[in-house]
Amino acid sequence: MTLDMYPLIVNLILEREGKIVMIYREHTKVYQHAYALPAGKVEKGESLKHNIIREAKEEIGITLHPDDVSLAVTLWAKYNNEAGDNIEDVGFFFKASRYEGEVINAEPHKHGHIKWVSLNELPENTLTFTRVALEAYRDGRDYVEYVD
Repeated sequence: MTLDMYPLIVNLILEREGKIVMIYREHTKVYQHAYALPAGKVEKGESLKHNIIREAKEEIGITLHPDDVSLAVTLWAKYNNEAGDNIEDVGFFFKASRYEGEVINAEPHKHGHIKWVSLNELPENTLTFTRVALEAYRDGRDYVEYVD
């Protein structure tokens, strides 16, 4: 298999005062009523950093600069989503060292709300692959595999 067979998903780990920002997915086709990180699929011709910069602006209204974003965790995942689709993807979890603006719910048509949570107290309904990656991040591991 080649990498082009896997969707590339980029996620943002945004920390402030010991907590990370999570979005509550409410008006979406999949993963409704679950907490996730600001994230999105990489579009054709888009770099990973530019994807997370775009997604951060679109989803939580902040501005990131490429020099302030670094790769924290890579996740290879194989699972069935709630629609029963067999999914294999690669998730890149970037950490922002700083940002401009105030974190807001910039997509209320997709997200019910935004919540700052402790890495040690993730909501029970956190997406499983997100939880696995955040636990790896918390434990200082930069690569993890998740198979459901």
